[in-house]
Amino acid sequence: MGDIEMSAGAALLWQRIRSAGKQPGGVPLNLALNVMIDAYMQLFGEVVLIPDVHAFRREVEEKAARGEEGTPISFDDLACLAQQLADERGQSKVFERDLVAAAATLAGVPIRPPADIWQPVPNPSAGSAYVSEKGDRPTAPPAAAAVGGTPTPGWKPYAAAPMLESLGRDLTAEAASGTLARVVGRDEETQLVIETLCRDTKRNPLLLGPAGVGKTAIIEGLAQRLVRGEVPKGLRNLRIFALQATDLVQGMGLVGALEERMKKLIAEAEQPGIVLFLDEIHAVVGAGAGGKSSNDVANILKPALARGALACIGATTDDEYTRYLAGDAAFERRFQPLRVQELARDATLEILRGLAQRAGEKDGIAVDEAALEGAVSLTARFMRNRYLPDKAIDIFQHALAKARVAGRSEIGVPEIHEVVRRLVSVPVDGQELTQRLDRLEEALQRRGGLDRGTAHQLVQRLRVTMRSMDLHPSRPNLVVAVSGPGNAPIAVARLISELVFGPETPVIEQDMAILQHPSDVSRLVGTAPGYVGYDQPLQLHLELSQRPWSVVLFRGADQAHPAVQAVLAQALSQGYLLASSGKKVYLSDTICVLTVAGREASRNRPIGFVPSDRPPIPIGEERATLEPELADCIDVVCRVNLEAGVEPEWIVEYLLGPMALHFRQEYNVKVTWEHEVPSWLATESGQGGADARHVETWFEAEVVPVVVAAVGDRDTVREVRLRLDGKSLLADSIDANGAVGAMDPTEHKDGEDES
Repeated sequence: MGDIEMSAGAALLWQRIRSAGKQPGGVPLNLALNVMIDAYMQLFGEVVLIPDVHAFRREVEEKAARGEEGTPISFDDLACLAQQLADERGQSKVFERDLVAAAATLAGVPIRPPADIWQPVPNPSAGSAYVSEKGDRPTAPPAAAAVGGTPTPGWKPYAAAPMLESLGRDLTAEAASGTLARVVGRDEETQLVIETLCRDTKRNPLLLGPAGVGKTAIIEGLAQRLVRGEVPKGLRNLRIFALQATDLVQGMGLVGALEERMKKLIAEAEQPGIVLFLDEIHAVVGAGAGGKSSNDVANILKPALARGALACIGATTDDEYTRYLAGDAAFERRFQPLRVQELARDATLEILRGLAQRAGEKDGIAVDEAALEGAVSLTARFMRNRYLPDKAIDIFQHALAKARVAGRSEIGVPEIHEVVRRLVSVPVDGQELTQRLDRLEEALQRRGGLDRGTAHQLVQRLRVTMRSMDLHPSRPNLVVAVSGPGNAPIAVARLISELVFGPETPVIEQDMAILQHPSDVSRLVGTAPGYVGYDQPLQLHLELSQRPWSVVLFRGADQAHPAVQAVLAQALSQGYLLASSGKKVYLSDTICVLTVAGREASRNRPIGFVPSDRPPIPIGEERATLEPELADCIDVVCRVNLEAGVEPEWIVEYLLGPMALHFRQEYNVKVTWEHEVPSWLATESGQGGADARHVETWFEAEVVPVVVAAVGDRDTVREVRLRLDGKSLLADSIDANGAVGAMDPTEHKDGEDES
C-alpha cells in the first residue's frame, strides 16, 4: 500500500482482498471481485455499469468453482489506481468505492461516471441517506434493493450504521487498518464468544472477570479473526461497534431525546452483520434516567434483547456484576455469562515481546529478554492484588517511559526492579532486602527492646516469606504477637514498618479493644446488605487496597470479642478479609502485628484510661490471652523489655536529630551538642520508666524548653550548643557575630522555687 491513506471501511475491504490472494504480491481478479461482491453487493452494484449485478455475481462464482481465478493483478497496481481515482475527485483518502471501481476497471468491467458513483441515493422509506463510513459520501440504506434486481437469497447487505459510527468505535475496521495490538492467547475464551454469537437465542456473551485480565482484548482478538476470515460462515462480514454508556447519554438533556437516539441506534444494531460491544456494561443500568423517569439505557435495550434481534457483547467485573446487574434479573438473564480468568505467564510474556518489538521500531529502545521475564515474575510476586497481563504491561510501559525521559536506548533488569520497587515500596533486589532485614534485627534489639533470640526468630521468618519461599504464600508474611509496657509494642510495629517498607509508609492501624460485641464484626468485614454504609468500603479495606505491602497493627487483639477474634483468625489463615459485599481484601503481602495486654486486663477492663502500672503478662502466656483459633495463627511471640533504658543512638535519631532539623528549617538556628549529651539524656530519661513514649514526653518537657529559652525572642541567635556542666544541661546561644551566651533554665527555675 505504500503511503496511501485509506478510510476505515476501505482498509477493511483492502485487508479482505489481501487475505484472498494466494501470492504475496497480488490476487487473481475473479477472487478480488468475488470478495467485493460477497461483502459489498449493494455498493458494487452502485459502482459498476452492468444490467444485472446478480447475474454477474453468479458468473463470477461459477468461474471460481471451475478454478478459473482470472488474471492476477498486483496489490500495488490496485492501490495506485484507487489513489488515482480519489485524486481525480480531489480527495487524498481512498474510500471503498475507489477500490471497487479500481478492481472493476482492471477486470474490464465498465463503471459509472464519477458523478453517478458518488451521487447520494435516498432512502425511499425514511427520506434520508445513510453513510457507509466516516468521511464517505452517502450510499443506499441497507434495506434498499441492489441495482439490477432483487437480492440473492441468503445475501446479507452491507450494513450502514451512521449512528453507531458517530457514537462508537468500529473494532473490525480498526483491526483491518492494523491499529489494534496483536492478541495473544485467549483462544478458548474467543471460541466461547463465537459459539455464543452463533446461537439462535440468548446470543449475547457477557465476559466476567477481574479488572486487568484482558476482557476487552478478547473482543479485539475477535475483530482480528473476522478480518482474517477465521470465523464461521454465519459471522463473516460482521462489524463490531464498541460503545460506552457515557457516549449514549451525552447531550441528552431534553425529555425523550434519549429514547429517540436509542430507537435509531437499535434500528441500526438490528441489521444483519452488526454486533454491539458494551464495555463496562453495568454502567448502562441507570444511565440516562433522570427525575421520575426509570427509562434508562438498560430498560430501553431490554425489548430488543428479548426479541433476539440485537446481538450484544458485554464486559464487566464480578463486583459490578453483583452490585448492578444481578439485581436487574430481566436485563441480566438476556446474557450468557462467560468467565475470564487471569492470563497465563507465558501468554503475558508473549504480549510483552510484541510491545518490546514495537518499542524498538518506534523509539529505538532495546529491551532485554530477562527484563521482560522479570516484569512478569515480579508483578506476579509483588502485586498480587492486580492481575496479568495488565500489571505486567503497566510495569513495562513505566520502564519504557522512564527510558524515554532519560534518553536511554536499553531497558534491562535493573530498570524493571527500580520501577517495581517504587510502585510497591518494597525491595525487590535480594541484596537490598538482606541489608534491610539485617538492620531490622539489630534495631529490634537496640531500639525495640527485644532479646537477641526473639529478634533473630522474627527476622528469619521475614527472610523466607519476603522472598515468597514459604509453604503458604497466600498468608501474611508475618503474624507477630507483641506484649510490653505502655506503647512499646506499637513502637515495635512502627520500627518494622520503617526498616522494611521505608519511613514514608505509614502503619495501618485497627483498634481491636473497642470491638466488645459480636456485631462489631462489621468493623472488619463491613455492614450487612440492607444496612447503612453497605455500599461504602471500610477505611481498613481502602488502606489495604492502596498499600498491600505494609504493616497492619491490630491494637489490643486479646481484648476483642471472641467472635471478632474468630473472624480475624480466619482472615489470617486464608490471607484475606472477605467483605460483606463478597470482595476479598488481601493480607498476603502484609506484616500483621497483634498487641496483647493479658486476659485479666481484658476481662476486668476499667472504664476510662487504663493504668500504666498494670501487671505484665507472664512470660510465655501471650498465646493464652488470645482465643485458640487466633493463637494458632501466630508465627512469633515477642515481649518488649525496656528496663535497661534507651540507647544514646536512639536519642540522637528520634529526638535530637528531628529537633535540630525543625529549628534549622523554621527558625534558621543550628542546634548542636557535645558527644556526652546523648548518653546523659538516655540515662536521665530512663529514671522514670523506659517506655519510648515516656522518654519522648520527658524530652519535650525538660530539653526542648532549654533550647527555646536559649533562642528567646532574639533574631540574632544563629546556633544553640548543648553541653553538660556537672549534672546540669546547659545551652549556649551563639549570635551572628560569634558571641556566646550561656543559659541554664533549670537552675533559674530552681532559684524561683526557692524564693
